Amino acid sequence: TREDVNSLKNVHNNKAVKPLNRVGGSPLIRPYNTYYKFVVFRHPFTRMVSAWRNKLQLVEGVTNKYFYKNYGIPMIKLSRGVKAELEFYKDKEANLVTFPEFVRGIKHGIVDRHWMPQTEICQPCLVQYDFVGFFEYLDSDTNYILDQVGIEDDVVRQIRSLKLVSSSQQLNSRYSSSTLYP
Repeated sequence: TREDVNSLKNVHNNKAVKPLNRVGGSPLIRPYNTYYKFVVFRHPFTRMVSAWRNKLQLVEGVTNKYFYKNYGIPMIKLSRGVKAELEFYKDKEANLVTFPEFVRGIKHGIVDRHWMPQTEICQPCLVQYDFVGFFEYLDSDTNYILDQVGIEDDVVRQIRSLKLVSSSQQLNSRYSSSTLYP
């Protein structure tokens, strides 16, 4: 129900969100093949920058403990050595993962679903999507999907009235190569 969806705080680890194969669906059987299936891809670079900012930089003055323990510390150890962990805990703000360290970590196999290739998550070769959208065109793609699904209510009208800014526009206005690669 809409109430169930709206009550979700974290869709990744919530028991209410089940994979399709646990709700009687699979890309190969009914009723799955009757669903309107869409996927929205994001440019890989903007997705990486967004994941780095959201998971490994300060968000409202705080580091994400889970991501630093599991990803950030291993990433800075690759560049700075084993003492990097102690330095990080002495002064977190001065020892955050830099963007080049983040890229190096990914190249060395430190991967999470927030920055892994979307094709590994969405499996476009297995699932026959009815629509493939792009985050950079989220405003028009969202309206197209809503038209195709054929729902119109107060919530949908509210979504349609939003003016969404593309991640590329946000990146260009906030970052340059000098801020990503100091």
